[in-house]
Amino acid sequence: MFRKRIRRLLRIYLNIYDDICMRCNLCVSTCPSHKVIKDFNPRKRVDSARRVLKGEYKRDDIDLLFTCLLCGSCKISCPFSLDIPEIVYLARSLLALEGEAPEDLVKIYFKAEREGNSFGISRERIDKIISETSKIASEEKPRELYVPGPLDVSLYEDVFINNCELLKEMRIRWTVSSEAVELGGNIGIDMSRPDLGLKILNNVLREAEKMNIKKIIIGDCGADYKWLIYSQRFFPDLIYKPSYNIEFVSIYELFMRSFSRYIKRRDVAIHDPCSMTRIAGLERSYLKLFEKPNKPLNNRLYTLCCGAGGGLSIRRDNDSLSKKLMNEISCLRLRQLIRSSEDIKMITSPCIKCLTAFLTASLYIGYEYEIEPLSNILLRCVKNV
Repeated sequence: MFRKRIRRLLRIYLNIYDDICMRCNLCVSTCPSHKVIKDFNPRKRVDSARRVLKGEYKRDDIDLLFTCLLCGSCKISCPFSLDIPEIVYLARSLLALEGEAPEDLVKIYFKAEREGNSFGISRERIDKIISETSKIASEEKPRELYVPGPLDVSLYEDVFINNCELLKEMRIRWTVSSEAVELGGNIGIDMSRPDLGLKILNNVLREAEKMNIKKIIIGDCGADYKWLIYSQRFFPDLIYKPSYNIEFVSIYELFMRSFSRYIKRRDVAIHDPCSMTRIAGLERSYLKLFEKPNKPLNNRLYTLCCGAGGGLSIRRDNDSLSKKLMNEISCLRLRQLIRSSEDIKMITSPCIKCLTAFLTASLYIGYEYEIEPLSNILLRCVKNV
């Protein structure tokens, strides 16, 4: 079912691309991976997607498609807004469903399918961290369900706890659940397995309905936002439909409604995930807390991805092209952030994968200032009010 639908969609998108593309190469000039490896660019990835559709692909095509960041810079630079990331995503999904994804991702698929989450985190570990954070949650009957991300409940539990503390400070009625620890974006988008991503997303929606939740609070993870958009666009009939409408809202947008007047920091440079502005078309209000408007080095048309998008940060083969791309692109983006103002003393992002890429990049370029999750900064500011 999935393969047949994806083949049909990929054929439609490729036909639109062939009819409209003028070969102006603006997409090539803005592609982050092209800045590192000249043979990698959006037009070549479209050619690879075409060979995947025909069943004539080779190993080079798989490498080219699975090293795409899916950051959307090619789309926003295109005069016609041709959606090359969607073409790449559909081709990748077709390969993954046919068992032709890179070997290190295939191993993650098995764990993800067994445990029901993107990174195969054990049920015992999830239950433990959810049990700890539920003590912070509102004691009243909850109206909102906070759904973090797989990295928050595995590698960065402190960020998860800080986000929970931030929600507590907002004085809203919220809770957490071990049945809803992510939306499925990492497996559905970055690892290109929409079938597994939909299982996770549908589980969250069922859990919210079971708890009579009207609003789901999420962090600004680029993969999860992209997954909410792509799943609705490509598989709307396969998404579970609760008996009432459920709203998705960012924890940071909720914060802005309560505490924005208390914060003004010009010594912090913030990196908003590519999916927010390039894919979802959202202008995050929290950017105004840290940046002067219209700074050229923070304009998303000209700035780079963090380097961890599209699953590059997930890859495990140390000698792979993905590691080279992630490290070099994250170094380029970190330098952009540092140059955005003479007053910069700290780098932040709401996305954990972005921060992880910058922490690695800081070792390469010798960056001496702090790199912190956005929730940590906001929580400190609130507690000082």
